[in-house]
Amino acid sequence: MNFFVTNTVGKQSSGVEHSEMKRLQVFLEHQVPATIVTTNYYSRFHFNFKENGLTDDTSLNMFDFFLGNLHVPQRSNTVKEWLANHSGSATDLGTDVVEGNIQVHGWRVIDGDQQFLLREDVQSGQISSIVYGTTANFIKHSEIYDDRGFKTLDNIMGADGRVTEQRFFSHTGEQIIIWRLDGKGAPRSIFLKHQGEQRIFMNNDGLITYFLDVINQENGGDNLIISDRYENTPALARMKTPARRYVYIHNVHVSDPTDPLHDPKLNYNYAYVLQHPRQFTGMITPTYHQANDIKQRFGKDLNVVVIPSGSIEPSSNRIAINDRPRQHHILSVARISPEKRLDLLVRVAALVKKQIQDVILDIYGFVTDPRSGVILNNTVKETDMAGSVHFYPYTDQIMPVYDESTVLALTSANEGFGLALIEAESRGVPLVPFDINYGPNEIIENGKNGYLIKDGDIDDMAAKIITIFKDPFLNQKLSTGAYEATNKFSSANVWQTWQNIAKIDTQTPIK
Repeated sequence: MNFFVTNTVGKQSSGVEHSEMKRLQVFLEHQVPATIVTTNYYSRFHFNFKENGLTDDTSLNMFDFFLGNLHVPQRSNTVKEWLANHSGSATDLGTDVVEGNIQVHGWRVIDGDQQFLLREDVQSGQISSIVYGTTANFIKHSEIYDDRGFKTLDNIMGADGRVTEQRFFSHTGEQIIIWRLDGKGAPRSIFLKHQGEQRIFMNNDGLITYFLDVINQENGGDNLIISDRYENTPALARMKTPARRYVYIHNVHVSDPTDPLHDPKLNYNYAYVLQHPRQFTGMITPTYHQANDIKQRFGKDLNVVVIPSGSIEPSSNRIAINDRPRQHHILSVARISPEKRLDLLVRVAALVKKQIQDVILDIYGFVTDPRSGVILNNTVKETDMAGSVHFYPYTDQIMPVYDESTVLALTSANEGFGLALIEAESRGVPLVPFDINYGPNEIIENGKNGYLIKDGDIDDMAAKIITIFKDPFLNQKLSTGAYEATNKFSSANVWQTWQNIAKIDTQTPIK
């Protein structure tokens, strides 16, 4: 078995989880079993697995595993049903949006001096939580419900209103895990019932290590286990059973992307593996450039494997540039955060507009940094680009958007690879990114499928885009080159790179 370990798979997944999904697809296409493993508790995780195209055989949550909640059928658990079985007067509190942009509908129920606050997930229709308290607003505890219709967590409150203990339950109501928390909400101790024994861990790392050892043994040992998130990396290092333990380096490994060989400040996501590289079988980077930089700085004998962080097939339906609905369309697919420097892209579009009046810049991505959103909006106003710049939320249906585009631009300060670049070229979209660490210079061939621009040179980026827009023959040439360049990142070619470290057998997924 091959395990790809992350924290959670959410409604709005980041590039890391997208990379995992594409990796999973490659393994499954070649009939090699693989599973995305998540280690965070999240009542909605099973619903989100399905939303992301995962099944019970291709996804595994640590809490689900220990609680015995694998392959549990859905049961109805609505507020309407709860109210029918309880007394008291109910007040409809309306709909609100909670963390993760999840819509919930709330009700307050008063029964004597007891007060209950119920929340129902609007999308799934299931109760997501019930808070138990008094009309004097003293909170006793809060129950969290799995989206499949059963209680999985009970948060016990102290006199100060803080959670002092978390009790986790199986779908049959058996208490399996207890977390005892300190005043800051960190675990003081974790108690787990498993395989007929009571086990105690001092922190979550210990629990995750035990979990990884168990699933490794249950699947014959010597499995490939990849940590895709830093929170799981120390636990992976401390495994006691033999396994192929790798850490995937998804982004630049230092704070200053322009000085990867000397910058003393490591990217916190990869600091542990870079400081303790020999505790692992190896590291995986998406580009040769980064692999060389890591080996040059941290040890030329290190096992650093180069495997692209995604694969893509060229579209079988090639759309000519002249047949695209918008001829002067610049596309950006990036979250709104400081390192994406989207304010620079707005300035690029403003320079293009001086010569091409009908240019449109569409930005697709969710906001991870509100301040960057403010800067971006202010830049739109400052450059008089209102009406020419459009913002769209994150979408998992981005491929049709590429079909309408004529250029994809990237102004990031750094990337690990740039999945949007290969997605766009698979749909024949010419690429115009800054030449940054890492990714663009291993994806783009100047004049063939796009142009590499010196980092930060918005004048040259605008000039290249203007040249492309003014020359339909050049635009078509670059579009054709983009389709053809995609073959480098086809599933078949990427799979060749995975075969050296993958666990290739006929073993069936965990049941």
